[in-house]
Amino acid sequence: MKTTSKRGQAVGIQGLPAIAIAIGVVAVVSVVMLAILSGINAGFTPGSLEANATVTASTGISNLLAQLPLIGTIVGLLVLFVIAVGAFSRQPAA
Repeated sequence: MKTTSKRGQAVGIQGLPAIAIAIGVVAVVSVVMLAILSGINAGFTPGSLEANATVTASTGISNLLAQLPLIGTIVGLLVLFVIAVGAFSRQPAA
């Protein structure tokens, strides 16, 4: 089902695969970045500025990964909302 946005672009379920792929790419990139940061952190002196910065970056990426299920839920609800609006906003055939 499709509805039209204010700019005349089609909005609907056709965008769902791209959203799912984007969330997956963010997750994979984040996990790889965590692995790289942990390897880099192993070479730093504990308590140094570099080690603290690496730990802070790792914590930030971990927090992002912890929010991915919530982001996916919000996107899923948004898609359901768009489908519902499209279903109830159809014009009767003349």
